[in-house]
Amino acid sequence: MSPKAILPLLFCILLSQAYAGLDLTPRSKEYVEEGVTYRQVNFKNGDGSVTFFPPAGWTMRSQGNRLQLNPEKNLVEAVVEATPLPAPKPLDEAAMAAFKEKILATLPGGSTAVTTVFEAQNTIMPGGHSTFEVMVSYQLWGKTFQRTALLVNCPQDRLIFRFTSPNEDFAQFNTVFRRSIASWEWIEPRPAPGAGPVTASN
Repeated sequence: MSPKAILPLLFCILLSQAYAGLDLTPRSKEYVEEGVTYRQVNFKNGDGSVTFFPPAGWTMRSQGNRLQLNPEKNLVEAVVEATPLPAPKPLDEAAMAAFKEKILATLPGGSTAVTTVFEAQNTIMPGGHSTFEVMVSYQLWGKTFQRTALLVNCPQDRLIFRFTSPNEDFAQFNTVFRRSIASWEWIEPRPAPGAGPVTASN
């Protein structure tokens, strides 16, 4: 392999080592405050971490870059997906249009009466990051479902928070899930001993 070919390869290796992406494998801990038990979840985020409070009583299953949360209710599901970015990207019109197209294209097979209920920017901003949200309604198996999907634009990752449920359960459980989304907090890595102060980047 020529030196010219080796340099880009080395750069990619160094870049992947510098930031491995947000790992949605949960590490949980519980603590009691004023008689109430809380569960906090921690994710590895490169050299830093991300924490959040999952909805009480919801189960969690992880596949590395995908986290699934479910309450004890049939057909109600929340999913979080993380995709690392090689470089920061703007949440512009093209990105929002592509996201909306993806959400519509990934509705369950056989869905009918698909309607976009609303779309808006920055309806909720976990960690202060800019967002774009799309909500759709569709019919399947003789039932009406609603799905909301939130695209979160982080410097090193694109996160998608997706919630789906039958129409009659949507308001109750989506409200609980949104409170959980608002609790996400990005924690910068601690500086090495003797190093200067670390400035958080947005």
